[in-house]
Amino acid sequence: MLPLLLLTACGDLSCDRLYMPDLLLVRLSSSDWPAGTYTVTLTDTDTFDTLTCTATLPGSDVPCDDELSLLKVVDGALLQLEAWDFAPDTVTVEVSEGGTALFLDDFSPTYEEDEPNGEGCGVQRVGAVDAAW
Repeated sequence: MLPLLLLTACGDLSCDRLYMPDLLLVRLSSSDWPAGTYTVTLTDTDTFDTLTCTATLPGSDVPCDDELSLLKVVDGALLQLEAWDFAPDTVTVEVSEGGTALFLDDFSPTYEEDEPNGEGCGVQRVGAVDAAW
């Protein structure tokens, strides 16, 4: 009888306690990423919330030393960042290397909405930005 009671108790958990943060993927393409210290800054143009990642390249998986979750170098030409709990309507992407500005532009990501924890248990927005220079 005890296993049945435990099973019933687990069924009483409310799905509103499960949290899936929004996610913005930022893919930066350049013909070359020479060795150096790069800073990527993402700014929500409405709230001016800012996320920053500073990393020294080269590297295959370089953790950011600031607020963005992860910086990856793919095939030596693509940097991919994951900005969790960040889903602005318009985002400014700024890239610099050693204090020299390399790229600055605004993007309006398209987001897909999903309910990964089941219907009525919270919506997660996932979008992407592709920038090349």
